[in-house]
Amino acid sequence: MKRLFLLLEKWLVPIALLIWGMEIVFLAFQLGVKEGADTYLYLRFAQNGTFGDAYVDAHYQWYRSYTLFLSLFYKAGLGWVWAITTQIILASSSLWALYDLAKRVGSQKAASWGLLLYVLWYDSHVWHFYLYSDSLFSSCSIWCLWACCRAKQTMHLLYVLPLVIFTLFIRPPGIVLPLIYAVAFLGSLPMAKWIKVGIAILCLGVCAFLVQHMLPTFELMETYRKGEVIYSYPAWNILPDASVVVPDEENSLPNLLWFVGHHPLYFFKLVLNKTVAFLVHAKPYYSWTHNMYIVLLLFPCYGLFVKGWKEWKDKEARWLLLGWCLGQTVIVALTIEDWDGRFLLPIVPYVFMGATIGIQTSLEKQRSRVESALI
Repeated sequence: MKRLFLLLEKWLVPIALLIWGMEIVFLAFQLGVKEGADTYLYLRFAQNGTFGDAYVDAHYQWYRSYTLFLSLFYKAGLGWVWAITTQIILASSSLWALYDLAKRVGSQKAASWGLLLYVLWYDSHVWHFYLYSDSLFSSCSIWCLWACCRAKQTMHLLYVLPLVIFTLFIRPPGIVLPLIYAVAFLGSLPMAKWIKVGIAILCLGVCAFLVQHMLPTFELMETYRKGEVIYSYPAWNILPDASVVVPDEENSLPNLLWFVGHHPLYFFKLVLNKTVAFLVHAKPYYSWTHNMYIVLLLFPCYGLFVKGWKEWKDKEARWLLLGWCLGQTVIVALTIEDWDGRFLLPIVPYVFMGATIGIQTSLEKQRSRVESALI
């Protein structure tokens, strides 16, 4: 049995890549090129560069990189099949970045198991076949985080800056990436700590400026008024009582802070429920087999992630990746969880990566106990 297990470990990466290839072929025949509710808007912007409505135009400027990505295929006279093919190629390339990053923070064995777990996470790979921004955002963010965790010299980080800016404008949650990049960049600079703190404060100010300009079209106050936890799923809404007053003015950072200050309990309840809905991922309207698959694969990985937290070899990378995962979670907690669960895509690779370090830690401790007992 031990020999079989060791043989399996030796072939984990080829097995994972074989499963990945089989998944891609299966999904290609099953889905082809898929469109969702927002696809029409992406295509309209890709073709015309504008929707013609000031409100819509202002909202979709935060998806400008994805519409630019689609416009390249439109202007080249290529079909949308080529856009999907490119998304799949980028997603496939990001597997190597994840594997290499996992080796850096854990071990080769942990990296192999992490790659296998991620490949088995079917929920993420479906979105590579949609004309949606999620696939490109997930792949590009993986490469950006790989570069931020690997690069130790300032010049190497400067090389990746264009990709960071491009990824920032694929989807609004990209707002977290400049903060991660700034932390990595400051860590590489040979200067006094007080100067680094000053630059960090400046970076936070820039992000606050971007958030202030981003919020007006995201109907944040309206979701608080309805008590919405999952988009278009009123069964989980938390209706506010008569004492809760939601500002009628535009969505803005000052209005958000005002609402939090005046209704902290209601706000906390909303944030907690949206965080749970986001991380649990299982939904009452999913099939029981889908929910069972989530419970059996994802839930143990959260616990193993926590268990292996202290064993990460690269401490800087550990904090950078945790910052990314927390940032994505906070954005959903402040806004809303989507009904199809696709907002989990950017963080789930690192959950599996951390989980395999937890598995390795548990196995090593168990092996030590057995050896001690034999002695």
